[in-house]
Amino acid sequence: MNETLDLEAEPFLFESMANKDGQEETGGDFESSGATGGEFDQSPFPVESDPFSAFESQEQEDAFELAEEQVWEDPPAGSRIQDRTGLTPRDKRRAVRDMKKVHGPVRHYIRWVQSVLNQVLGTRLPVDGVMGVETRRAIRGFQTRHGLPADGIVRPQTEAAFIAVSGKRLPQAPNGESELEYEIIGTDDRLLVPDTTAVPFRFICCVESIFTNPGGAPIRLRGSGTLISDRHVLTAAHLVLAHLPQLGGRVRPASIMVSPGRNGTRMPFGASATVIDAARPRIRPEWLAASNAQFDFALLTLQRHLGAPSRGLGFWGHNPLGGDTRIRPIALNRLQNRTVNLSGYPIDKCLIRPRGRPATQAELNACNNGVTGPIGFFNNRRGTTQWRSLGHIVDTSPATEPLSITFDLDAADGHSGGPVWLNWEGFRNLVAVNTGGFPDPAALTNIIANMGVRITPAVVTQLRAWMRLDNVSANF
Repeated sequence: MNETLDLEAEPFLFESMANKDGQEETGGDFESSGATGGEFDQSPFPVESDPFSAFESQEQEDAFELAEEQVWEDPPAGSRIQDRTGLTPRDKRRAVRDMKKVHGPVRHYIRWVQSVLNQVLGTRLPVDGVMGVETRRAIRGFQTRHGLPADGIVRPQTEAAFIAVSGKRLPQAPNGESELEYEIIGTDDRLLVPDTTAVPFRFICCVESIFTNPGGAPIRLRGSGTLISDRHVLTAAHLVLAHLPQLGGRVRPASIMVSPGRNGTRMPFGASATVIDAARPRIRPEWLAASNAQFDFALLTLQRHLGAPSRGLGFWGHNPLGGDTRIRPIALNRLQNRTVNLSGYPIDKCLIRPRGRPATQAELNACNNGVTGPIGFFNNRRGTTQWRSLGHIVDTSPATEPLSITFDLDAADGHSGGPVWLNWEGFRNLVAVNTGGFPDPAALTNIIANMGVRITPAVVTQLRAWMRLDNVSANF
């Protein structure tokens, strides 16, 4: 039986997506802590203290960078990614990874840096918010002139010198700048996923939580998730228990709809509602009590077994339909600086457009023009295509939230709940559940990276326990 749902008569056209030649990373495996049973360890999780080994020379760093550049997903033979930014991978990574004390959105902060350099050094840098080679070179020149370490990185000492010499105050977020853009790190490098039936994108789900609104039309929250059994989806807890001031605070959805591998209005593997079990919600008590971001993960139980092998889909980690996907905790010292991927269903996109930036509000308003009837889960065009991004891990265990992980992956509303993974020992290994922007501890309204709940032995133990409530044994 063909389960494909296609609600548009016109063909759904995509431009081809180029990828980059690649190779798998290798490294040691994580030794399990031996935790068993259904209880989530309430004691502080053990934190790996060994730092990522420092580079002994520039040549070693260059070799490491070259190796990292080659770790891309599904690298078709002979194809090359087109770099539209003009930045080297090192410039892209340093632009945010090393700029942890950011005031205002990252792009706006870099514009401030560029304007200071132009004033103080007499350079003619484009004030475009892109941390390119020339901007990095100018920062080094400024640091050399003022007796600072000339590493091209804007740390607190360099920032203080900028202010003292130029008299320019730190930037504030510009009025009217889209909040969605705050989770875009530097330039928007997200790419459309044309074929969502391929591994691993077939296991990435479009999720919609629907909340009853006594004052009008239902309120819908778009998110993403990962199919990890034939009927279970790993996602973000804030899609299951959300803070909606217009509904009086924290509320649960009346229903949640899920479609793995959705591609616009096409649903190649069908769709399912979830089981709403108020008595046994699959979310952590820490999220129930106080929306603790370190526990912003949840497990959805589908009414239909969409991932059943007989249906030909499988799920993340399934043998053999899961391909090279796997769920296994990785030690912290093995994660630092690694290349990671994210994919999901952002609501700042309308079908296949726009590329390279979030959609404007006018574009989003026009997205469903021509759709007949009320806009619901099945006929919506906004946030129904899958977009992926590539980046690096920034901090494996932030001091303020040690169970989380941060990265410079581009994301927007709708990516919440989506999988973050890396190529590890020949597998696409799930390392985190994306949950949203990571704030500057000194200025909580400023987003300096994106973050997720790290896959730890305790998280794996909890997922297994939740699945056992449905008489399902985990494949991880």
